[in-house]
Amino acid sequence: GAVTKALQQVPGVEQAEVSLEEKQAVVTGTADPEALVAAIKEEGYAAELI
Repeated sequence: GAVTKALQQVPGVEQAEVSLEEKQAVVTGTADPEALVAAIKEEGYAAELI
């Protein structure tokens, strides 16, 4: 989906798994957490780090 693609384009992301049903994304890699949040928000979704 769009959120997965957006996360995968963030530098440092090795893998991104998004579950819209659970409203959760699990990202592995060395990406800046704030860049991940920004990428999700750019797709029109709310995001916060947990």
